[in-house]
Amino acid sequence: MADAVQVLIEEMVPELQELGEHKLLTKEEIRTIVKRRTDFEYRLRKRAAEKNDFMKYIEYEDALDKLLCARKNKLAKKIKFRDSKFASIKNIHFIYERCLRKFKQDIGLWLEWIAFAKSQKSTKMLSKILARALQVM
Repeated sequence: MADAVQVLIEEMVPELQELGEHKLLTKEEIRTIVKRRTDFEYRLRKRAAEKNDFMKYIEYEDALDKLLCARKNKLAKKIKFRDSKFASIKNIHFIYERCLRKFKQDIGLWLEWIAFAKSQKSTKMLSKILARALQVM
């Protein structure tokens, strides 16, 4: 279990380094993000992870994405992002996917994921979500 969490956190390193290089996050904020994500991942990996654990993680990632977007807009200069541009959105989709593997029959959760994909204009992911929802239902 610890290895899987470690691999997930290591995959996030390039994104966080890039955000630090562009001065969108301080080193302390990066440490806090890694700590929070690690805590959430351990909660999700426990045997009896609840829907509420997944939803709190999604809320945290969504708030982080909004913060980063606000900071990017505040800089008002064009920055080329390699790793961090869509990383938080991709992570939220990944969390929804894991949640729905466990709670397949929760129609409200499927609708939330569909609404999120629409709001982010993730059309390819939206078509995959709808196809999976139809298979499950």
